[in-house]
Amino acid sequence: MILTKAEVRDALHGEFSLIDNRSTHQYLGVNRHAKAKRGGTIVV
Repeated sequence: MILTKAEVRDALHGEFSLIDNRSTHQYLGVNRHAKAKRGGTIVV
């Protein structure tokens, strides 16, 4: 599932938890999903 910015914002301020289930390389920004505009993590 790929979330929009609005969905991430709503999840951060709501009752849901975000779980990052990407591979280590995707998490670190070495590789990225084809639909991702840039690699790395979400910093709050």
